[in-house]
Amino acid sequence: MTGVIICGGEPMLNFSSQTMLENLKSDQNVRVHFNGTVMPRQSFMNQSARFEKIQYCFSIDGVGRRFEYLRWPAKWDQVVENILWLVETAPDNVRFSVNITISQLNQYYQHEIVDWINKTIPHNRKGKETVITYNQAGDNYLKKKYLDDLDKKRNLDWRELFPLAINNIS
Repeated sequence: MTGVIICGGEPMLNFSSQTMLENLKSDQNVRVHFNGTVMPRQSFMNQSARFEKIQYCFSIDGVGRRFEYLRWPAKWDQVVENILWLVETAPDNVRFSVNITISQLNQYYQHEIVDWINKTIPHNRKGKETVITYNQAGDNYLKKKYLDDLDKKRNLDWRELFPLAINNIS
């Protein structure tokens, strides 16, 4: 068996994502990464139904205002609404996962994300558990000046949203 990961940005903005699904064999493992801002078309969902192993993976790096800071300009309430719709509407064979990218800002808050997952989307309609995966943002260390300049452009305050991270950012 082979596997394919369809990712983006947001693969639902690109019609080629559905074309890829249409051209894959149904016994291939498929994982589709969503940032939750754009809903898939019904035809994409219909194609998803034919796969033996398909997983929709949501990229969630925070909850509430922390999510909105890290995934700016996405809005948390809209993303939650989209995810809940997908969980209810996706074909029964679709499993769910959440990928959390750990950074200097959110490293002390990942438990909030896990709690949200366990409360909101612990499994699909068939009882298959939601998988949680992690990756590291990398070795690029954030600087206070960079975040302060970003805050001026966005009219936000990273110190207010991530107080536990203040001492780890130079």
